[in-house]
Amino acid sequence: MAEWQVEIPNDFMKELLQTDSEQLCLDMLNEAAPLLEESMKKEVSSAIRHKDRSTGELIDSISARKATKCVNGAFLVFVGPKGYSRNYYVARNGHNVKTHRKYKMSNAFKLMIIEYGLHNQPAIPTIQRATNAVESKALQLMQDFYDKKVGG
Repeated sequence: MAEWQVEIPNDFMKELLQTDSEQLCLDMLNEAAPLLEESMKKEVSSAIRHKDRSTGELIDSISARKATKCVNGAFLVFVGPKGYSRNYYVARNGHNVKTHRKYKMSNAFKLMIIEYGLHNQPAIPTIQRATNAVESKALQLMQDFYDKKVGG
């Protein structure tokens, strides 16, 4: 059997045990969320095909929510669109005839169409590109925030 010992300095353990880890995780996520928000806005604006007809409401609706702790213990922060479009869209039946039903399209659905495409529109993976673009910056920002709070 292998045996190993680790010696952790007492002052480090004292600082680590005195910190509120849940609040620290929430603060770190809230600190890094604006980076992803700006990256998503940039990627979505570059993916819009008809910029002259775009109202910009999808890009304006992208925002970072407050970080929360889930039931399973994970800490999450949601960055994405919210709300509905200002325009009404007329529903069509199976024979491509307009019906009397009008509805607003959610901005999340618009982003899903850009992300995954339609039968006549190619997919443009904006969410993954935005995440990859800021991953290292966000991790560094969270590490700096942790070092500042814990004193490491």
